[in-house]
Amino acid sequence: MAPTPTPGSTAWTISLSAELLLMRAEIELGSHTLAVGRLSGLVGKHPLDERLREMLMLALYRSGRQAAVLATSRGPGTDPPR
Repeated sequence: MAPTPTPGSTAWTISLSAELLLMRAEIELGSHTLAVGRLSGLVGKHPLDERLREMLMLALYRSGRQAAVLATSRGPGTDPPR
């Protein structure tokens, strides 16, 4: 088994880019529910990555889960100032 790439390394960046391409393909091919599961995990690991959050919102929307889209759009750093 190959070692897990460390965040910020070239291998880590390539790995995340490959995941993004796979998720985009699943969404475009209609596998929205499968993509939601995988993207939810990735957003949990990388909560500040806007590309992942955007794809998760698209997959949720196409799965008919519009309320979940709104909840997802309120990620870290999106709370209104007090």
